[in-house]
Amino acid sequence: MKFLLVLLLSLLSILNFFSQKEPYKILPLKNEILASDIFNNIYVVDHSTILKLDSSGNLLNTFSAKKSGNIAYIDVNDPLKILVYYFDYNQIVFLSHNLTQLSEFINLDDIGITKVSAIASSQNGGIWLYDENKMQLLLLNNQLQILYAGTKHYIDNIFKIIEYEQKVYVGSKNKGIYEFDNKGNFIEFHSIKELQDFYIAQKKIFYLTGSAVIRSNEKILDLTNNYKLITGINNVIILSDLNNMFFYKVETGNNH
Repeated sequence: MKFLLVLLLSLLSILNFFSQKEPYKILPLKNEILASDIFNNIYVVDHSTILKLDSSGNLLNTFSAKKSGNIAYIDVNDPLKILVYYFDYNQIVFLSHNLTQLSEFINLDDIGITKVSAIASSQNGGIWLYDENKMQLLLLNNQLQILYAGTKHYIDNIFKIIEYEQKVYVGSKNKGIYEFDNKGNFIEFHSIKELQDFYIAQKKIFYLTGSAVIRSNEKILDLTNNYKLITGINNVIILSDLNNMFFYKVETGNNH
């Protein structure tokens, strides 16, 4: 009986640890996209402006091109060649580590790709994108030629693509994550109810639902606020409600 009581108290203590965890820092900064790189820099996108912050939230660099419309996606998988996509004009541009332009704006209409649901950089220097008209993932080389056209697989509500260790992960809002191989061939679907956002580090998927942060199948943070975005640096998970950034210390290991 005593053992069961001790066990129950231990479980309650663990639950209280999760439920009572509070952010150690709140940064009032409007944002629609949140990302982080291998150097623990944080990238915040608000409409047409990108802010690059250090791990403490101090501003390092900015970039803005209002004439191109609002930014839909940013990929910092290669922080020396950052990919930015503008939905309004179906354009991409590459930026340097200090957010200066490395390329001219490139119109994807010119290569016959007219409806992009999401886009990401590839570790081979190319670009992944989901072509909504063709209902498939495409891998383009650095000359914007199609290397691979993946399995035709209709996915709605796409909000993010990530390439990680020879696999490609496509997030569908409130549904889950579709997993593909490095040629765009469908592998499996991971159902995640109320999925809001995700990132990948330490060979694990960290994903945000309406009520928690999950690392693979392990809940690491209970939430009461209505968060929309997630990223991470070192042992810190950063969440956003689109108006503020909340920094939580958790045991996540080394990031990226």
